[in-house]
Amino acid sequence: MAKAPASSKPAASAPARTAAGVPPIAVLHGEERSLILDKTSAIRAALESLHGQCDLITFDGNSARVADVLDELRSVGLIATHKLVVVDNADLLMKEREDEASAEGGASPALAAAPSSSTRTPRAMLESYAQKPETASTLVLRAGTWRAGKLDKIITDAGGIIVKYMPMDAIEAAKWAIDRARTHHGCVLTPDAAAELINLSGVGMARLDSDLGKLAVLAAENAESPVPASAVKSGPADKTTPRPTITREMVRALVGDSREEQLWDIQIHALSGNPAEAIRQLRRALEVSDHDPVAIGIAYVDLARKLDGAARGLASGENPRSVAGKVKLWGRTGDSILRIAERLSPAAAHELFRHAIETDRKNKSGEGDQIRNLEMLTLHFARLGG
Repeated sequence: MAKAPASSKPAASAPARTAAGVPPIAVLHGEERSLILDKTSAIRAALESLHGQCDLITFDGNSARVADVLDELRSVGLIATHKLVVVDNADLLMKEREDEASAEGGASPALAAAPSSSTRTPRAMLESYAQKPETASTLVLRAGTWRAGKLDKIITDAGGIIVKYMPMDAIEAAKWAIDRARTHHGCVLTPDAAAELINLSGVGMARLDSDLGKLAVLAAENAESPVPASAVKSGPADKTTPRPTITREMVRALVGDSREEQLWDIQIHALSGNPAEAIRQLRRALEVSDHDPVAIGIAYVDLARKLDGAARGLASGENPRSVAGKVKLWGRTGDSILRIAERLSPAAAHELFRHAIETDRKNKSGEGDQIRNLEMLTLHFARLGG
């Protein structure tokens, strides 16, 4: 192996790393992804300040093995003196799998370095590592959900941190948006505009910041004495320059339809009969509109319930208008449900309803991957809508 070139800074000791506020292991979990990413960036910046350079290695817990992660943590870097190893979907990495058990028999350095009694499960392997983490590596485990256990105490005893990031409530989000508009977008966001923005965009920080950036440009264009575009994009305007103001009317004009309308529109896309389009619209609702997967699951349960009721009513000979009234079918979605229910057997409709309820249960209890669960249910709807 080639000798690693000298770094501009010597490797920091474990006490130095702790004193600088850099944990050897960090578990960052919760629903507010933006805060998790911000904390990861802060850890990386602190490591680069200590070491001059830091290698970033990422894994996806949905496909990675614990042995591979530990191998990376324990191996020597060729360029930088320190490694930052980040694992997304770390909760999936922790699940016991047969392939992990079979990996124990290989020549993995990670497994060889840990006692055999500690390598029976992925969680036990991480517990063994956390008892004596590498000084030349930092591990960041990121997840939407995290099951507390013995590992948590081992991590904190070793100087690590476990932080849960949850979405803000509406009041907190409005205050954050007003401050964010001032400090990062050089604009004034009025309280009523902030309330309207939260109503339309939700409380997710990434979506709010994105909308604030667009609104800042609109506000600058509409200002009597607009500030330079660089001031709007890069930071607050000069104190002597009037700040552009984002009004409630601007929010309504730019952000668009209410989130509730957007969310329930996903029912129409699910019944399109086009699986690829249905999946694309699901992804758009999750990634662009920043809808909660659980909320989408609830909308799907409502749709499946209506299909089930309509199919049973029509199969028993009831008048379609009567069925629509009983099941509460209105508008385009109601017409699509009746059209599909006419050719759908009660058994098939009930199976879809059962699938929707099961998906809702799984996503609320953290069982499986939420997005994958919704994708499978979306395809079930799309097949029936064709």
